[in-house]
Amino acid sequence: MQSVLKKGEFYTTGRNAVKVLRTEKREIPADAESFIIDSVEQIFSAQKELILSANGSDHENGGYNFWKFLSQWHKLSVDEQMAKYNEFACHELNLFIYFKD
Repeated sequence: MQSVLKKGEFYTTGRNAVKVLRTEKREIPADAESFIIDSVEQIFSAQKELILSANGSDHENGGYNFWKFLSQWHKLSVDEQMAKYNEFACHELNLFIYFKD
């Protein structure tokens, strides 16, 4: 197949994200390859799929399941949250808790 791209031109793929409140309405074009992520569980699922498609495995750093407990953070009791914090305390966890808890 012959490429439709012109020689001497530069091309890039662009992506963007838009935060939409539950009370707002937004129209998504029919030709868009989009999906809505509205929970931490969906973020974890989407990120895991991206890691698997890019690397073929998620075994680095103990696998993606190492941080799986964060997707259920809001369902944990205060005692369970404190136990997880004591076990996994780090800057990344502090940042997550700052924005989500």
